[in-house]
Amino acid sequence: MAAGYHAQNRELATRFRGQGRKSDCRSGNFARECGWGQVEQYQTVRLPAQDQQAWEVCRMCRVFAGQDPEGYRQINRSIRIDGHSTSIQLEATFWALLDEIAENQGLTTPKFISKLYDEAIEINGAIPNFASMLRTTCALYLRGHRPGIDEQAMPKRQAA
Repeated sequence: MAAGYHAQNRELATRFRGQGRKSDCRSGNFARECGWGQVEQYQTVRLPAQDQQAWEVCRMCRVFAGQDPEGYRQINRSIRIDGHSTSIQLEATFWALLDEIAENQGLTTPKFISKLYDEAIEINGAIPNFASMLRTTCALYLRGHRPGIDEQAMPKRQAA
Protein backbone atom coordinates (compact mmCIF):
# COMPACT_ATOMS: atom_id res chain seq x y z
CA MET A 1 0.00 0.00 0.00
CA ALA A 2 2.79 2.45 0.84
CA ALA A 3 4.27 2.18 -2.65
CA GLY A 4 0.84 2.74 -4.21
CA TYR A 5 0.18 5.70 -1.94
CA HIS A 6 3.49 7.36 -2.82
CA ALA A 7 2.96 6.76 -6.53
CA GLN A 8 -0.52 8.31 -6.32
CA ASN A 9 0.75 11.25 -4.29
CA ARG A 10 3.63 11.88 -6.74
CA GLU A 11 1.19 11.72 -9.65
CA LEU A 12 -1.13 14.16 -7.93
CA ALA A 13 1.71 16.55 -7.09
CA THR A 14 3.10 16.30 -10.63
CA ARG A 15 -0.29 16.99 -12.18
CA PHE A 16 -0.61 20.24 -10.24
CA ARG A 17 3.07 21.24 -10.29
CA GLY A 18 2.69 22.29 -13.94
CA GLN A 19 0.05 24.75 -12.74
CA GLY A 20 2.30 26.07 -9.96
CA ARG A 21 0.51 24.03 -7.29
CA LYS A 22 1.79 21.45 -4.88
CA SER A 23 -0.19 19.14 -2.59
CA ASP A 24 -0.18 20.07 1.08
CA CYS A 25 -1.50 17.23 3.29
CA ARG A 26 -1.55 19.36 6.43
CA SER A 27 -4.17 21.83 5.24
CA GLY A 28 -6.17 19.75 2.82
CA ASN A 29 -5.55 22.46 0.24
CA PHE A 30 -3.11 22.91 -2.56
CA ALA A 31 -0.52 25.60 -2.06
CA ARG A 32 0.92 27.88 -4.71
CA GLU A 33 4.59 27.94 -3.89
CA CYS A 34 7.47 30.18 -4.90
CA GLY A 35 10.09 27.68 -3.67
CA TRP A 36 10.46 24.90 -1.12
CA GLY A 37 8.25 25.72 1.83
CA GLN A 38 7.64 29.36 0.95
CA VAL A 39 3.92 29.63 0.36
CA GLU A 40 2.56 32.66 -1.50
CA GLN A 41 -1.12 31.83 -1.04
CA TYR A 42 -3.44 28.93 -0.27
CA GLN A 43 -6.09 28.04 -2.75
CA THR A 44 -8.70 25.32 -2.37
CA VAL A 45 -9.28 23.44 -5.60
CA ARG A 46 -12.07 21.08 -6.56
CA LEU A 47 -10.45 17.75 -7.33
CA PRO A 48 -11.65 15.22 -9.90
CA ALA A 49 -12.92 11.96 -8.29
CA GLN A 50 -9.67 10.09 -9.02
CA ASP A 51 -7.57 12.82 -7.42
CA GLN A 52 -9.99 13.06 -4.49
CA GLN A 53 -9.35 9.34 -3.78
CA ALA A 54 -5.61 9.93 -3.77
CA TRP A 55 -6.16 12.89 -1.46
CA GLU A 56 -8.19 10.79 1.00
CA VAL A 57 -5.38 8.19 1.10
CA CYS A 58 -2.96 11.03 1.86
CA ARG A 59 -5.04 12.19 4.83
CA MET A 60 -5.45 8.64 6.19
CA CYS A 61 -1.72 8.04 6.07
CA ARG A 62 -0.99 11.20 8.08
CA VAL A 63 -2.14 9.40 11.23
CA PHE A 64 0.56 6.81 10.73
CA ALA A 65 3.22 8.82 8.91
CA GLY A 66 2.95 11.73 11.33
CA GLN A 67 3.64 9.68 14.45
CA ASP A 68 6.36 10.66 16.90
CA PRO A 69 9.68 9.04 15.84
CA GLU A 70 10.39 8.34 19.52
CA GLY A 71 7.76 5.58 19.37
CA TYR A 72 9.70 3.55 16.80
CA ARG A 73 13.16 4.19 18.23
CA GLN A 74 14.95 0.86 18.78
CA ILE A 75 15.71 -0.02 22.40
CA ASN A 76 17.81 -2.97 23.60
CA ARG A 77 17.13 -4.54 26.99
CA SER A 78 19.10 -7.33 28.60
CA ILE A 79 16.89 -10.00 30.14
CA ARG A 80 17.62 -13.35 31.76
CA ILE A 81 15.60 -16.10 30.06
CA ASP A 82 15.92 -19.75 31.02
CA GLY A 83 19.07 -18.95 33.01
CA HIS A 84 20.80 -17.16 30.11
CA SER A 85 21.27 -13.43 29.72
CA THR A 86 20.00 -12.25 26.35
CA SER A 87 19.43 -8.93 24.64
CA ILE A 88 16.08 -8.12 23.03
CA GLN A 89 15.68 -5.21 20.63
CA LEU A 90 12.20 -3.73 20.19
CA GLU A 91 10.70 -0.37 19.36
CA ALA A 92 9.94 1.93 22.31
CA THR A 93 6.18 1.56 21.78
CA PHE A 94 6.40 -2.22 22.21
CA TRP A 95 8.48 -1.88 25.37
CA ALA A 96 5.87 0.49 26.81
CA LEU A 97 3.11 -2.01 26.01
CA LEU A 98 5.09 -4.91 27.51
CA ASP A 99 5.63 -2.83 30.65
CA GLU A 100 1.86 -2.25 30.83
CA ILE A 101 1.02 -5.92 30.25
CA ALA A 102 3.52 -7.03 32.90
CA GLU A 103 2.15 -4.51 35.39
CA ASN A 104 -1.39 -5.80 34.78
CA GLN A 105 -0.10 -9.31 35.51
CA GLY A 106 1.55 -8.13 38.75
CA LEU A 107 5.02 -8.90 37.37
CA THR A 108 8.12 -6.98 36.38
CA THR A 109 8.70 -6.80 32.63
CA PRO A 110 11.72 -9.16 32.70
CA LYS A 111 9.80 -11.68 34.83
CA PHE A 112 6.77 -11.46 32.51
CA ILE A 113 8.93 -11.98 29.39
CA SER A 114 10.74 -14.91 30.98
CA LYS A 115 7.45 -16.51 32.00
CA LEU A 116 5.98 -15.92 28.53
CA TYR A 117 9.04 -17.56 26.96
CA ASP A 118 8.78 -20.61 29.23
CA GLU A 119 5.06 -21.05 28.52
CA ALA A 120 5.52 -20.62 24.76
CA ILE A 121 8.27 -23.27 24.74
CA GLU A 122 6.01 -25.58 26.73
CA ILE A 123 3.08 -25.09 24.31
CA ASN A 124 4.88 -24.78 20.95
CA GLY A 125 8.20 -26.52 21.53
CA ALA A 126 10.21 -23.76 19.84
CA ILE A 127 10.06 -20.02 19.14
CA PRO A 128 11.58 -19.14 15.77
CA ASN A 129 11.56 -15.37 16.38
CA PHE A 130 11.01 -14.29 19.98
CA ALA A 131 11.07 -10.53 19.25
CA SER A 132 8.27 -11.01 16.70
CA MET A 133 6.35 -13.05 19.24
CA LEU A 134 6.63 -10.16 21.70
CA ARG A 135 5.33 -7.73 19.08
CA THR A 136 2.35 -9.97 18.28
CA THR A 137 1.73 -10.34 22.03
CA CYS A 138 1.36 -6.55 22.13
CA ALA A 139 -1.00 -6.64 19.13
CA LEU A 140 -3.16 -9.29 20.83
CA TYR A 141 -3.22 -7.17 23.99
CA LEU A 142 -4.33 -4.10 22.00
CA ARG A 143 -7.09 -6.18 20.39
CA GLY A 144 -8.46 -6.94 23.83
CA HIS A 145 -7.06 -10.44 24.47
CA ARG A 146 -6.35 -10.89 28.17
CA PRO A 147 -5.04 -13.83 30.20
CA GLY A 148 -7.83 -15.53 32.13
CA ILE A 149 -10.64 -14.49 29.81
CA ASP A 150 -9.02 -16.01 26.71
CA GLU A 151 -7.90 -19.14 28.56
CA GLN A 152 -11.53 -19.97 29.42
CA ALA A 153 -12.70 -19.51 25.83
CA MET A 154 -9.86 -21.41 24.13
CA PRO A 155 -8.73 -25.00 24.87
CA LYS A 156 -4.98 -25.41 25.43
CA ARG A 157 -2.99 -26.85 22.53
CA GLN A 158 -1.11 -30.01 23.30
CA ALA A 159 2.64 -30.04 22.56
CA ALA A 160 3.42 -32.65 19.91
